[in-house]
Amino acid sequence: VADIAKQVGVQHFVYSSMPDHAAYSPEWPSLPLWAAKHKVEDYIRSTGLPATFLYTGIYNNNFTSLRYPLFCMELQPDGSFEWQAPFHPDAKLPWLDAEHDVGPAILQLFKEGPAKWNGKRIALAYEYLTPLEVCQAFERGLGRPVRYKRGPIEVRVRIPEGYREQLVALEQLFSLQN
Repeated sequence: VADIAKQVGVQHFVYSSMPDHAAYSPEWPSLPLWAAKHKVEDYIRSTGLPATFLYTGIYNNNFTSLRYPLFCMELQPDGSFEWQAPFHPDAKLPWLDAEHDVGPAILQLFKEGPAKWNGKRIALAYEYLTPLEVCQAFERGLGRPVRYKRGPIEVRVRIPEGYREQLVALEQLFSLQN
């Protein structure tokens, strides 16, 4: 896509990228799905195509009623909910809404253009919340207790091929950060 964009004269290419943690520190694991995006970013940069790279935070929309790993709140017998994840309870994490935050940000990038944003990485987040603060927000919305439990990522449903390796690397990365 980048080659064709360059060939036809696209004036501003926006790509949703992610970091390859291992590229910055050999002690950090490479997250397979993110490392691949990082390689694509490197390739786009090598073409000379005017481009901006979005690094999105955690989508609020990841929380669903599905038993999908990492962002699943488990209903407890007492009617409360529990969210189990490897993040430190006090770590501020970047959150945004896929539906309402990403589009307006990209529109602004296009309005301001490559003169301002070419070659830049934009870390996109609406707010920074700890897992404990996320659970408090859910408590207010649900009117029920929501507890956070720091623990391993549990896989209880079929997941796409390659995703388990991503989850293992995420756990490893966050276990390094106490």
